[in-house]
Order: sequence, then C-alpha cells, then structure tokens
Amino acid sequence: MHLLKVKDGAYQFHLHERDRVALLAMLRRYPVIPAPYHRVARQPEAAPSPDAQRLLEESVAERKREHKRYFESLLTTHLRHSERPPGYRLSLDRGQIEALLQVLNDVRVGSWLKLGAPDPDEGREVVLSKRNAFYAVALTESERFEWALLKAVHGGE
Repeated sequence: MHLLKVKDGAYQFHLHERDRVALLAMLRRYPVIPAPYHRVARQPEAAPSPDAQRLLEESVAERKREHKRYFESLLTTHLRHSERPPGYRLSLDRGQIEALLQVLNDVRVGSWLKLGAPDPDEGREVVLSKRNAFYAVALTESERFEWALLKAVHGGE
C-alpha cells in the first residue's frame, strides 16, 4: 500500500491484490483485543466497581461494532479496481485514516496478545502453531498498513 496523491483533503492509495486481501482479512477478524483487556483502572488498589467495568466493556464493544460496520461499508464504496497502475485504489480523508489506524492498532495489539505478548528481552518468544499463525501475520501486516498511513499523513517524517 502506498500513497499516490493527496488532493482536496483526500489521500489516494494504491493497493496490490495482496494488500487488498490482507486488509480485508484483518477487518474481518476485527476486533481482536478481548473486551476485558480494557480496564477502568489498572492498579489493584483503584479497582472499579463491576458495573463501571461492565459499562466500559459494553461501550468499547459498541464502538468496535460501529467501526467494523463503517469499514465494511467504506471498503465496498471506496476500494476500486484500477487498470493503471494495476491493482486497487483507496481514497480516504484524514478522519477515515484516523479511524482505520484505530482498527489496525486493535488488530496489531490484539494479535500480539493472542501470541502470548511476546517479548524476547524477557524470554517470552512466539511459539507458532496452526491456531495462532494468522495472528503472527496480522501483527506484521497491520503494522505495515499503519506505517503506510502514518507516512502518508505526516509526509514521511
């Protein structure tokens, strides 16, 4: 995925078939972060009431459902086949890019969690299996898409 041009606040990207397939696969799996991961408070001494935690989880879940519906609709209307260059064009405004970054970040962080939160510095390596292989791919692919979007918005800074 790379930026073709920016015109009148619209960012036009080119995607190869592989990009289109990867992006759609990640959006189909979204959300990946489990609801209980989102906490009202992380410190045990500031434990929230169960009602507050439940309300947060419901609110986050609803926002994620809205994001999913929004991007399923957006991609069916904004992702067009292109002859030159061959592949697909995706046109997004800054707000749509911001929302897509949130979705991709959920896929990236959620995939990292599904892989056991690997951290080689702490001796937690990824152990790949048939059950978690998708998450290893989703982790790197979502990061690649995030990078392309951020680079486009910030001009390669």
